[in-house]
Amino acid sequence: MRPVSDAQVKKLMEEMSKHGQIGQAAMKADMDRKTARKYVVSGKLPSELKQPRDWRTRPDPFEAHWPEIEARLRETPAFEAKTLFELLQQQHPGRYEDGQLRTLQRHVKRWRAAHGLDREVQLDHANAVELSARGPVELSAREREVLCWAQQGKTYWEIGCVLGISQRTVKFHFARIKAKLDVVSTAHAIAKAMRTGLLP
Repeated sequence: MRPVSDAQVKKLMEEMSKHGQIGQAAMKADMDRKTARKYVVSGKLPSELKQPRDWRTRPDPFEAHWPEIEARLRETPAFEAKTLFELLQQQHPGRYEDGQLRTLQRHVKRWRAAHGLDREVQLDHANAVELSARGPVELSAREREVLCWAQQGKTYWEIGCVLGISQRTVKFHFARIKAKLDVVSTAHAIAKAMRTGLLP
């Protein structure tokens, strides 16, 4: 049965004011007599009777490990929800099912929006190209780390697995490295880093 609309109840009240016959008014408003009586007694529209929902329909599956997830997000804002989920599955075998990924993605999206980090991540990416103009080339410890793994032939995905970060974050670090070294490829970045003493 479809829910009663405000328009139906308004029609009901209009008919009741004309003749006071609830059965006839209910028929005109296209609702059953029992439902009509409820609205006549309450004197309110359906929208006014609805209570705001302040409960979860299901328990939050990530509540127990959210502090751990949040700590990773604060440390690396570019972390993808999928990578966080894969880490949780590895650390807590049998606890999380693949179908719960969408829930975590929504949690991460809300957290980023609440903490204003979506724009921060976007700005970091957009400003990476400016780093090459800031004097002598210096790589951060993390940038040296990912470059060292690339030097050993690891792919972005493999580097992410080794360091516990997402492939997207690895790509972000390489974008900064390439901008700093003024190169266009990973191979060129490794060669130039070796030539300038940034890599052994």
